[in-house]
Amino acid sequence: MAMMILIGWRNLWRNKRRSIIMLGALVVGLWGLVMIYGANRSMLEGMVDLAIMSHTAHIQVHTEGYHDNPDINVVIEDYAGIVEAIKGAGHVEAVSPRAKVSLPAVCTSKRLR
Repeated sequence: MAMMILIGWRNLWRNKRRSIIMLGALVVGLWGLVMIYGANRSMLEGMVDLAIMSHTAHIQVHTEGYHDNPDINVVIEDYAGIVEAIKGAGHVEAVSPRAKVSLPAVCTSKRLR
């Protein structure tokens, strides 16, 4: 085994130009791989943060049975009390009540009739 490593090492430096070019190509390839991985990771974290801040937030509170029947009439009756209770927690920064409706937009203007 030691003899194979010694022969390989000698063969590696027999043609120095080829070895340096291959080492440079390896370094450039690994650098590119690390940069692409970093950009991809950053983009993914940015998308997650954007989705959390603009759509769903870190936590959602639903009434019982909402996931079985996500109808607009299935609402939380005393949402103001729940909002105040959540605001009272020391680690909460902000609370925003929202309603999710999965219907096409309808416009009922007098001009459109």
